[in-house]
Amino acid sequence: LFWVSLCFCAPAQAAAPVSVRISLPGPGVAPMLPLELMSKIGADRQEGIQVHFRHFGGGPLALKDMLGGNSDFAAMGLSALAENHDARGKAFAIANIVQVPAYTLMVAQRHRGKIRSLRDLHGMRIGVHTGAKAGKSSSQHIAEMLIRSAGLNEDAVNFVATGQNSDSYAAVLQSDAADALIVNEPSATALERNQIAFRLVDLHDPDQSRKYLGGLMQYTVLVANTEMLNRQSEVTGHLIAALVRTLRWIQIRSPQEIAERIAPDNRERREMLAHFLSRNKKMYAPDAVFS
Repeated sequence: LFWVSLCFCAPAQAAAPVSVRISLPGPGVAPMLPLELMSKIGADRQEGIQVHFRHFGGGPLALKDMLGGNSDFAAMGLSALAENHDARGKAFAIANIVQVPAYTLMVAQRHRGKIRSLRDLHGMRIGVHTGAKAGKSSSQHIAEMLIRSAGLNEDAVNFVATGQNSDSYAAVLQSDAADALIVNEPSATALERNQIAFRLVDLHDPDQSRKYLGGLMQYTVLVANTEMLNRQSEVTGHLIAALVRTLRWIQIRSPQEIAERIAPDNRERREMLAHFLSRNKKMYAPDAVFS
């Protein structure tokens, strides 16, 4: 069951905004961009709140942090939330952020010419985002679906845990700790530009998503625990309203303007992000509604 409230509550009248802590993968991963952007365009302050982030190597770790009382909300993949044993009856998806499986399967450059299809990954090591004891990460779910789509069993490959940022991805491939990775943007573009890895499957492309997964799927969601829903529903409403403001802002702004707000002092990241958004801005849900 998903609890979604999209009414715009009036901004809080208190002089100081209410502090809201969000646990999420990252930093700097494209599926979490609307949350990162929220404070940079002032959408949170317009709703009388101020967001603060706690970053982790995967959605299950972010969820665990929230359930442990260290944050108020979490952001993660919907499939990882649905499978997580600790979340049952305690955490619920309250808003949709990304409406496609925002992953790319990158293969280490040393395998170029050898790995041309998913079946060629047999016996290889695939890096996926860190999960938790209570459940796998969404990236591992996606990797398993891709492997099955090629007619292989899940045990035909070995999964290794990675962080969820560009430096971690590069280190894993360059140290030969993995042969391929499931990664987010803009890290996929960085790995490609630096000739560390090449794209084998890009699920940002709706055609590839349909080919390998059988269709599109909702991916990144905002999650709240039962305490926030029951005792602080007003704060939850303000956060959802701020997210909707941000998603609508993304819809009408250019990739260059979005990238400038995210990384004003980092030219390389700004250029990679603008390049990615020029092709994939529609991955973000337009209004946080589950469809």
